[in-house]
Amino acid sequence: MNVRKQTVFLGLFLILALAMPCFGQQGSPDRDDFGLYSAGLGNGSNGGVFSPSVSLSGSYYHCGKSDRAWSMFQCDPRNHGQCGVEGPGSNQIRWMTVAHGTTRSSSPIVYENYVYALDGFNGLVDRFDRESGAYTDSFDLGAGAAMSPAVGHGNLYAGNDDGELIAFDLITRNPRWTFSGSVADSIPSPTLASEVVYFAHDRFVYAYDVYDGTELWKFETGDYYGTDQTGHIWMNPNSGGQVYSSPAVSPEGLVIFGSVDEYDNPPHGEIFAVEDPAVGFPEYGLKWRHMLDENEYAKGSATISEDAVFIGSDLGILYALDIDGDDNGYDQDLNGVRDDEGKILWTYDAGDSIESTCALSQGSLVFTTYGGSLVCLDSDDGGLIWKRTMAAAEFHDNSPVIAGQKIYVGSANPNVHEFYCFSLADGDLLWTYNWSNEYTNSASTANGEVFAMTALGAIQVFGD
Repeated sequence: MNVRKQTVFLGLFLILALAMPCFGQQGSPDRDDFGLYSAGLGNGSNGGVFSPSVSLSGSYYHCGKSDRAWSMFQCDPRNHGQCGVEGPGSNQIRWMTVAHGTTRSSSPIVYENYVYALDGFNGLVDRFDRESGAYTDSFDLGAGAAMSPAVGHGNLYAGNDDGELIAFDLITRNPRWTFSGSVADSIPSPTLASEVVYFAHDRFVYAYDVYDGTELWKFETGDYYGTDQTGHIWMNPNSGGQVYSSPAVSPEGLVIFGSVDEYDNPPHGEIFAVEDPAVGFPEYGLKWRHMLDENEYAKGSATISEDAVFIGSDLGILYALDIDGDDNGYDQDLNGVRDDEGKILWTYDAGDSIESTCALSQGSLVFTTYGGSLVCLDSDDGGLIWKRTMAAAEFHDNSPVIAGQKIYVGSANPNVHEFYCFSLADGDLLWTYNWSNEYTNSASTANGEVFAMTALGAIQVFGD
């Protein structure tokens, strides 16, 4: 071999050697371990990594629409709770496993080839084969837990009752990073949007980098007056209420959540809209807040449409708020700063406590009441499309999910062990499935299947 050929050969060998680590690399910052791009933006010029300078839209919001996944509570960051694929028309069980454990308030998570189910009593997230239901392995949370995990970016994110949020590697099941809160209290279900995980703890809402757990920002609830544009005045550093629900995130990066302040005078709840710097805003801050009436609280998560925020209260009022707020130029608090309050578009009085999160599909807004009603409203004006009341069932905080033209929700009444399928068009009951204990969590749906869990840990997969 002459010198020139030898040089070329060695050069090609060196190039290939340097390139090899890039092929099949696990846990890379650009791709999920299961091959999904981290922001769902495909093979663009940025290699699929989300750019903070663009809005969160398009395939970024994939959930059940992809036919394969339900990766967080209510499926996507906006909490739409719906899948475009038609759900099962009968109560036929594809598979079921009962050797699980107490689930408490967790929904099953469906991601690629697996179903993830919380064993809250034992502090585990169990993983099952999606096709057969066979148990594969578990993630150890180190303490009891109550809320749904989330899966994405090669990680499983789950909170426990010790005030920790843990990001586990999906393949090794080892923790990649851990958030430890200042108090031992349950962490609500985390929300994934782009390369950020949003979660609540105590009086705070946090935004963390999904890969290394870097804190991007945190927001503390309290008596803020004004906005970033008009200036913040925080009257009382200890005035914030606790956040019990999952944050909702709009495509433009607005983070919506409610708080419960039972110790203020008078006690009340609030709804906050916070701008997120991780997706293009120059600095985070309060865009608007809406104060509820005395002794009125928003315990469920918000649902976001293109121009509105929907959230219910324990006094039975369903609120539709303008997502842009209402800077009316007035200083109603007489503190020298103009107010930017949440603008009410419409309200609906359900006559019973609303602790669930709304599901939204093609202008139909569906929610449950604590005592057993399923309500469908026109999302534009709040007009009643239909209302169905189950005489014996109670739904508590079980949120409905929508698959095509069907709605699925289970009874939380310990004496009524039923799972229901309703017509989205008119609320007719299409089928019922009876089991030996109640359903104390919201279902999930993907690929034409419905995944449900019962209070004592049975995982049921319905499919035609």
